[in-house]
Amino acid sequence: MEALFVLGVLWLISGAFCGEVAEQKGYSRATWVFAGFLFGFIALIAVAGLPDRKLRKYLRQIGEKQNAIEPEGRGKEWEPTPSDWSDDEK
Repeated sequence: MEALFVLGVLWLISGAFCGEVAEQKGYSRATWVFAGFLFGFIALIAVAGLPDRKLRKYLRQIGEKQNAIEPEGRGKEWEPTPSDWSDDEK
């Protein structure tokens, strides 16, 4: 019975850590806390492997400020050509 209690406490701690790591990486805390409770340490490994959304956003902003990359959503827009609309070439 004591081992089951220890395992339950470790499962709860795993859920809490999953939520904390997910929030720091820019993901939903509640979703990952639930996943941590459900899957335990496997979810902790999964959330640790997720890409960092906040860091990617920050790096994109730096690149846009330095004109190293084009601003998001302002790239070359789609321009229709006659071949896009005609069925002659099909």
